[in-house]
This record gives sequence, C-alpha cells and structure tokens, in this order.
Amino acid sequence: MKFYSAVKLKHHQYGFWLLEFLISCLIISALCAVAIPFYQTYMVRTKVTEGIALTGAMKLSIAEHYSIYGHFPANIDQIDNIKTSGNYVENINMNNGAILVEFSDMNGKGSSLSVRPALAENDLPKVIKWHCGYAQPPAHFVIQGENHTDMPSQYLVSACR
Repeated sequence: MKFYSAVKLKHHQYGFWLLEFLISCLIISALCAVAIPFYQTYMVRTKVTEGIALTGAMKLSIAEHYSIYGHFPANIDQIDNIKTSGNYVENINMNNGAILVEFSDMNGKGSSLSVRPALAENDLPKVIKWHCGYAQPPAHFVIQGENHTDMPSQYLVSACR
C-alpha cells in the first residue's frame, strides 16, 4: 500500500545565494588583510633568529679570546672555525668584539643587526654580557663597539628591542 501526500513537496535549494557568497568573500578577504602582515613579520623575525643563532659560537670564541688576551679580537680572522653565512644571513663581520650580521633579503626592510659585548665596569674578572640591536645594558655595564643595526625594532626579537 502506497501513501502519497496530497501536499506538493517543496523543492530544496542547494548551494549559496549570491549574497551569502559575497559575505563569505568579504570575511575571507578581511581575514587575509589581517593575516598577511602578521605572516610577513613572522618571516622576518625567523630570519633574524637565524642570524642570532649563528652568532652563538662566535660570541663564545670572542669571550674566550678576551679571557686569554685581555682584549677583544680586532677582526674575524683572529678566531677560528666560525660559520659566517646561512640561509638568510649573507655575511657576519666583527670589529673589536662587536658582531655585525648582514641579511640577504629582508623584503625591503633594514638588513643588518649588531650584537655587541658589554663589560662590567669594576668586576675582576670582567663579566661579559651580550646585547643585540637596540637593547640597553643593565646598570654598571658598558657596551663595546658601535651599533650598526638598521632594522625596525618590530622585526627584532624581544631581547634586541
């Protein structure tokens, strides 16, 4: 026995209306407009982090040279076995203990970062702390070398601001 409804079945609509589609496009474009600058900043910070990581072995060698000879090495040739380039780092130079990291491509942003030693004023043996970018030393420390950082502080890691 078959039962048929006397009421005509409604046709269900499948898919989007034009207005729903336009609202979806608006939401997606707003999310992209917010996400793309954050992603670009993240990528620049990743490149800066690689540069800071490459200075790790160099800082150790400079501190060792200072503890043996009582002064910072004049240039990079006075320390051995140092990696001076990476995926995003074009070159690493040194001048009297101050390290200058030069980046290859930073999307038109500043492309160098200084990592400088700071010496305690009256402590013997001398205590060395490292400061990068625009960071200020704690009280009773004197930073050695010049700051050649030309990168906006928003792209630096928090320790270098």
